[in-house]
Amino acid sequence: MKYLVWFMAGILIVAGLLCLSIAPTVMAGYPIWVMIHSFVTVCFWTVVPIATIGLLYFLLTRKKEIR
Repeated sequence: MKYLVWFMAGILIVAGLLCLSIAPTVMAGYPIWVMIHSFVTVCFWTVVPIATIGLLYFLLTRKKEIR
């Protein structure tokens, strides 16, 4: 059940990111490749802070374990 919940949360996050990138693209009337570029940019700026915080957390908790 736990994996199903994580899967559903991931699907909702991806759907939200798609809506975030599709709405301005469709409203402005740009071609589809602009929407894809916008989606990749939004994903990049979403993943970078999460990965940075996760890496810092991992390094700090590992440092405590070594002591």
